[in-house]
Amino acid sequence: MNITRMIQLVPYLAVIVCYVCIGILLWKCYRRTGNWGFILLGGAILIWPTVGFVLNPFVGEFVEQAAQGQQPWLFPFSLMGGPDPKVTVGEFVLFYRNIMTLAGAVLVAASLVVMTRAFSNVSQPLIPRSDRASLT
Repeated sequence: MNITRMIQLVPYLAVIVCYVCIGILLWKCYRRTGNWGFILLGGAILIWPTVGFVLNPFVGEFVEQAAQGQQPWLFPFSLMGGPDPKVTVGEFVLFYRNIMTLAGAVLVAASLVVMTRAFSNVSQPLIPRSDRASLT
């Protein structure tokens, strides 16, 4: 393996290290608080991008078939291929990326809602009552 290839791998390794650190931190927060929002946040930050990474080669294969004028056999992809396509390849790719982004955003929002509800049910205030009067 030459030095150029090794240098190109550094960003990928850094991303993997960051994902592992994020996963460990979220797991520790979940274990300490028991709040399911941290598990949902881990799904949004760690698992959902991995799902997209796994799906992209399959989606790319069907998009390439449609771009060459063939009709893919799977339903949503069959809309863009064949002699009379219902959507263009560009429209489909844009729709796919937007749906993937929307799903990730919904996972993040759901995790924040779960965490907010759990933290708003805390019986003890974060600031002692005697110190609250001096803040106003």
